[in-house]
Amino acid sequence: MNKKEALKIVQEDGWELENLPAHFKKDKEIVLEAINEDGYVLEFADESLRKEREFILKIVKQNGLTLFSANDSLKKDKEVVLEAVKQNGNALESADDSLKKDKEVVLEAVKQRGATLQFADKSLRKNREVVLEAVKKDGFALRFAHKILKKDKEIVLIAVKVHASILSYADINLRKDPDILSLLNKVCANCKHSCHCIAINKKSIRCQEKLCSCSECDCSKENLITDKNLALIAIKENRYQIEKVDKKLYGDQDIIKLALNSKDPSKWATDPVMEFIGKSKIKDKKFIKFILSKAGLAIAWIEKKFKKNKELAMIAVKQNGHAINFLDKSLQKDKIFISLAIKTGRTDLYHGKKLKLHLPQISFYLNLSNKSKSGPGYVEGLEIWNTYSYKKYYFGETLNGIPHGKGYAESYETSAVIKKVYKTVSKKWRNNYSKHFAKIMEHHVLLEKYIGEWKFGMYEGKGELIEYHGPEFFTNKDGTPKISDKYIGNFKQGEKKGKFKVYFFSGDEVDGEEKNDNNWSLKTFR
Repeated sequence: MNKKEALKIVQEDGWELENLPAHFKKDKEIVLEAINEDGYVLEFADESLRKEREFILKIVKQNGLTLFSANDSLKKDKEVVLEAVKQNGNALESADDSLKKDKEVVLEAVKQRGATLQFADKSLRKNREVVLEAVKKDGFALRFAHKILKKDKEIVLIAVKVHASILSYADINLRKDPDILSLLNKVCANCKHSCHCIAINKKSIRCQEKLCSCSECDCSKENLITDKNLALIAIKENRYQIEKVDKKLYGDQDIIKLALNSKDPSKWATDPVMEFIGKSKIKDKKFIKFILSKAGLAIAWIEKKFKKNKELAMIAVKQNGHAINFLDKSLQKDKIFISLAIKTGRTDLYHGKKLKLHLPQISFYLNLSNKSKSGPGYVEGLEIWNTYSYKKYYFGETLNGIPHGKGYAESYETSAVIKKVYKTVSKKWRNNYSKHFAKIMEHHVLLEKYIGEWKFGMYEGKGELIEYHGPEFFTNKDGTPKISDKYIGNFKQGEKKGKFKVYFFSGDEVDGEEKNDNNWSLKTFR
């Protein structure tokens, strides 16, 4: 493995730094790339880097959470800690206790993230200046203030402006204060300020209160925008406001064009602009071309007949390779579209981050067969198609590089939460849990295993599908994954069809109880 290959690995998954050869863990460029993915992976860098002051000073400015894995001597270094909390207030949790008593450090932390008040020394959680800054940033920080300051009316007033529920953290005597109750009785159900629903105020979606960043108002559910000009103003301020536009304006080309040309905050799993397009039931092919040139994924929201149209499909996939998932199956088999999707890649973002292209199953295997030797074969650990967040590896017979014949596969899942939890458990626990994995998979949990017959990449014929509990719920006595369900029968095109013998683990049995006939039943799948 050379440096270029190592860089590519950590760019795709920063946690892979742990598995790289030792000399790469001393390479600053590689470590920096890994940290871009997740600050906690600094733990796997060489100790020489984790205690190099200038290097740590540089990376905490990039990701404050890297302080967690820095050498303990640097967690006492005020300049390093200050830079870390300025970038991410939560870095205060990793600072030395001596700096959690430092007013300057704690002030910088709560200014960046109010809730980090919880990591401050008790002496500063009753410091009025510190608590005031914390609740200005996040009203919920009142929860971590000293009880003396929960009686401070000014602090409580600022805090409850964020959300009415925060009042429950205030001193009981302030919960009936007329000034506070008056504030909470204002119209906006979210921020308790004067209503800023554009359908009512006719001006802006933005809250006019100085300390509030709220641009939502529940009253908009009852007061949808029926005026086109108001709709344009709202969408110009925030693309997602299109969800508050009345159905009378569905299909309006000016509204859709403005929305598509606006900045996508990429914070929601489903862009409401796409939903608006779907509800508009657009039939104008020329306008559909424009829509797809701006947002290829919109092809998922248009009428079924257009998904078979090669011209429209080409425009969509050129804009976003992921659009291939929503094309008619006949086009998902087309090598031209498969190649174009791979070349384009996925162009949409989620929370500002790029997403990986995920081909539909049929496209994935056609692409795989094109790159493989023709005829029968045998593989060990071939990564095969699976759902978005999982990884699946196959061991067994193949035809043209595709699982075909007898074999087995295991599916694994990981996430930022799983990776962080792995850091908190012992090496012995990790080794016990993964000792029977078919493939070495650090920071992953086992989801399922299929053993049986395959046909062109899918379960087909006699087989056994085993599903496992998450380790946070159950493991076997020896620490290995615990079976939750088991299905034995005949599979058709990857699905359970017909009569199956089914095992279900209720949580009461001891290890090995799947051998008990009382825990099995017969079930028919249609």
